[in-house]
Amino acid sequence: MKFPITRAELQNYTDTKLALESKMEQVHIQIDRIILHICKDFERSASSNLKAKQYVCRGHRQHCMSVGLPHEESYSLLLEKLQATFVDCTFTEDPLKTYLIISWS
Repeated sequence: MKFPITRAELQNYTDTKLALESKMEQVHIQIDRIILHICKDFERSASSNLKAKQYVCRGHRQHCMSVGLPHEESYSLLLEKLQATFVDCTFTEDPLKTYLIISWS
C-alpha cells in the first residue's frame, strides 16, 4: 500500500490489488539488486571500461528470469532502471541477446 492514500482509494482497495502491489514491490527490489550487481561489476572492471568507453553486461537476461514477471516485462523494467542509472548512455543488445553494451563514447 502506498501512502499517503485517499479515502476513495481505500474504499476501492481489494485483497487482489494489495497482493499485486506487494508482488510489484518485490519485483522492484529484485531489479534493484540486479542493478547493484551490474554497478559493482562495472566498478571492478572500471579501468578497461573507461578506456573502451563501454561496458559489456553479461547475464542480464538470465537475472530477469528470476524476477517473477514475464521475461520481456522484467527486462523492460531492468532497462528502464539502467537508463536512469547510466544517464545519457547508449544501450545495445547483441542479436543473440547474450550481452548488453552500455556505451558513453
